[in-house]
Amino acid sequence: MMSKRYTFMAVLILAFVLLPVFSFADCKRKVDHFDKKFYHPEEIGLNDLSFQVRLPNMKKLLNQEKIFGVIKDIYFQVYWMAPQTYKIDVVGLPNGFQERKEQLRRLVRNRLDFVIPQKLAPKLRAYMLSHNKNKNGDVSCKGVDSTHTKMQNHIEVLFDKNGKLKRFHTSSPSGVSEAESIMSSRMWSKNKWVLDDLVVRLMNMHKISTVMKHKISYKQFSGFGFPVKIKTLTTYESKMVAQNDSLKIPKIESQILFSKYEVNTGKASRIIRQELKKIKKSRK
Repeated sequence: MMSKRYTFMAVLILAFVLLPVFSFADCKRKVDHFDKKFYHPEEIGLNDLSFQVRLPNMKKLLNQEKIFGVIKDIYFQVYWMAPQTYKIDVVGLPNGFQERKEQLRRLVRNRLDFVIPQKLAPKLRAYMLSHNKNKNGDVSCKGVDSTHTKMQNHIEVLFDKNGKLKRFHTSSPSGVSEAESIMSSRMWSKNKWVLDDLVVRLMNMHKISTVMKHKISYKQFSGFGFPVKIKTLTTYESKMVAQNDSLKIPKIESQILFSKYEVNTGKASRIIRQELKKIKKSRK
């Protein structure tokens, strides 16, 4: 009798010990499945890409600053080389103004993931994940930063029953971020999933929320699909908790345009390597 009791207790303890391991493994399988099913052009032959990015209101805004002279045209020339090396040139501004140009580059750099999507798995490596399956078939993976080195302490990733990423939620002392996505597959994507719509909600510690709704349009270039336009509708809302009221700010519509794609011509790799040589030489 004692032997059976101890055997039962041992099995129970082992189950509690192994449960987090199995849960983590389940989440890892879900994340890996999503990364395999999502469209990553570099995995089907893309190794060199150059293109232009334009922000339609940029010329007007910069001319209003009246420090650059008269700007007739401004755009960003982007070079990408596999696996993940970028070079962004600001074309149209006079020589100098390096700090201002770097500020402008950041505007584009934050959107390059729409062109060459990053994988989900590396973003979750530092988190201890737990797995939960909902009644409707959705699977939730919640994570805690065990290293205490990440900006986000907690994350939650939600997949639908087919494995598509539905929501990515993060929280930190400074606020909360949530991204909801809608995906579909295209002929040029080899039936891989492509992002169609993305809604990002940001809430800071002062209860000011920002909602950005992105709509992405694609075209095919040399057998690959890339975005040509991203339309964004941004709304702001300040929640006045004390008065149980809210202050709404008018909606802002904007767009970003991508054009003149050059695919696997070797141009981007050549320019990036030249830039890397200059940087290496300057450090000697």
